[in-house]
Amino acid sequence: MPEIADVLIGGKWVAPAGTVTRVVTNPSTLGSVGSIGMSDESQWQAAMRAAHGATTDWMNRSFQERAALLSAVGEGLLVNQRELAQLHARESGQVFTESLDMVRRAAACWRVDPAPSLARAGPAPSVCLVWPRSDAALLDWSHRVADRLAHCIPCVTALPVLAPLTVLRAAAACEGLPLGVLSVLVGEPVAAQGPMVECVRPADPPAAGDIVYVSRDADLKLATAGAAARRLYHNGQRAEQSVRVYVERSLIYTFADRLHEYVAFLEAGDAIKPATDLGPLASADRLQEVETQVGRALRRGALLKLGGRRYQPWGLTGYFFQPTLMIEGTGGERAPDDQIRGPVIILTPVRDLGEALADRPDKDPVRVTLFTEDVERTLATVKMDTGRVQIDHIKAPGEDWFPYQARGARAARQ
Repeated sequence: MPEIADVLIGGKWVAPAGTVTRVVTNPSTLGSVGSIGMSDESQWQAAMRAAHGATTDWMNRSFQERAALLSAVGEGLLVNQRELAQLHARESGQVFTESLDMVRRAAACWRVDPAPSLARAGPAPSVCLVWPRSDAALLDWSHRVADRLAHCIPCVTALPVLAPLTVLRAAAACEGLPLGVLSVLVGEPVAAQGPMVECVRPADPPAAGDIVYVSRDADLKLATAGAAARRLYHNGQRAEQSVRVYVERSLIYTFADRLHEYVAFLEAGDAIKPATDLGPLASADRLQEVETQVGRALRRGALLKLGGRRYQPWGLTGYFFQPTLMIEGTGGERAPDDQIRGPVIILTPVRDLGEALADRPDKDPVRVTLFTEDVERTLATVKMDTGRVQIDHIKAPGEDWFPYQARGARAARQ
């Protein structure tokens, strides 16, 4: 077994004291990325004592000093951004270009404004116990921990076992912080909660309240790239996104052909390679779930245009599912699942945007990514409720659009 990664307790790196260990597996190759161990009760208690003991000193530092120390963490992440992105791609399966973007966004979380508004106002917890999201651990950890530290609250982190190595490596950039201010351990805390402890667990993912709508007068090149961007980020595994793209009926087959051609030429393979557009799914369970959901849609009569099964690009043995494109009808052909956490796009024909919104009556708010040349005509079918419907009219490609730098880099070389 590879060497077990150390954990950070009160500013010092130590070996996990618990008896439970786990190998972190690369979902692209199924090879080992590293090993982690869970801490025992004594280590969780030591981390909490160190945090409580550091509270007064951290509060007494000036706004400017705290902000400078936190900003230095962000700079440390940027210095090692490629190494962190490679590690994240290896342990999570999120492609390198997306992982690199995520590291940069995480670094930005540590750049706080050295203003008096960062002071803690009124009674507040002495320590924050943070559980980052398993599907975006580095970004969520940076956002939550940097915010609490900026408000004078020391933090103890309980990392998820699915992909903890990137955060543990990133925590090396925190070694300039005062001892006790931050601890980073793996697993579920043992007897670590108590009075004056704020517990911040990841919120349940919101319902799929996003809509991609393609009008009959849309710029097809723009809409094709945009629909792929919205539906295939992180291989379609964002928990809160719908699998559907709503298309005006007169355009449905034309748009399906354009999207088919676009998606079919994406590069699937090892997530660590900079030219890869689509990596593996996160786990064997996720792969099985996606396969089952696609099968249900096809049995209900959805038309398969592309993909639809697991495969092994470049001979890789990981958790790969083909990029999949389906067209559903409006009756019995309706796919039963609105969320499929994999590289799957379902095109849904509708009369207009009003019908698309009516298809999601229980989603509040609804975020509409809108592709149209005639905004007035498209919105005329909708009774606008500014509290429920948020319109994002897309006029130009986004910098972070799928497939990001990979496709652009290949085009530049050609």
